[in-house]
Amino acid sequence: MKFFISILIAISSLSFLSANTERLEYVPTYNQAIEKAVKENKVMLLLVDQQGCPACDYMKNIVLKDKDVVKELNKYYVVTKADKNGLPDGIRIKGTPTFFFYKPNGKRIRYNILGANKPNLFVSKLRKVRRVLLSK
Repeated sequence: MKFFISILIAISSLSFLSANTERLEYVPTYNQAIEKAVKENKVMLLLVDQQGCPACDYMKNIVLKDKDVVKELNKYYVVTKADKNGLPDGIRIKGTPTFFFYKPNGKRIRYNILGANKPNLFVSKLRKVRRVLLSK
């Protein structure tokens, strides 16, 4: 486990050095994110994570800093995050990280992403969610 964490830290450091200048835009709170998503007619994404979770760290430090992921999220999504110990009412998780999606009208959909994904797979899943939700 310590070896995996050491590798993750090394990769995170390299990713930071080569990171693009565009950053993922987070909305500070769940309620503000819902309001913004409704106002801008965007899909809202809620990231639930926890401290000490290697998969959460990978997603936050590698995947959510990938230029294609950042571009997709900033353009089509309103993103917020919550710790698993401070979840909004009605949110239940099976593990972390978990990504929940909300329609532009503020209603949560049943689909979510659980666990870590490589950047290209994560972008593919995001595009699928967006196409399905915004085509209706």
